[in-house]
Amino acid sequence: MNITQAKKYLSELYNRGCSYHFDEAAVECLYDNGLASHSEALEIQKQIDEIYAADLPWELDAQRYSLSYDCPIGYMLHIMEMDGAFTKEKENYIFKVKWIEDAMKHGKKTREEAENSWYDQEYSY
Repeated sequence: MNITQAKKYLSELYNRGCSYHFDEAAVECLYDNGLASHSEALEIQKQIDEIYAADLPWELDAQRYSLSYDCPIGYMLHIMEMDGAFTKEKENYIFKVKWIEDAMKHGKKTREEAENSWYDQEYSY
């Protein structure tokens, strides 16, 4: 496997909704959370293991494009950043904080009550 193939595989993995931290087991992250079948998770783990075993020149590849990643995890984070995943996550966090503050101020709830209300409505559907 070369770096172009590895990057393509990681991009496809992300597009399928199967990105995870590669220091963890694919079965635990993907299968246990309903993101992949057991056999798919095992195949993903096999591919990730092959990518790491290939000892690819991630830093050199990143330098070529003036980017900063030095491993497959870093490249996956780069893909996520390019897709705006962190912006969405930050926006969701800000919304949550404001919602809780509003519940405390206008709903006259303690922080714990407001946070519990947030989690109740977040997971109610």
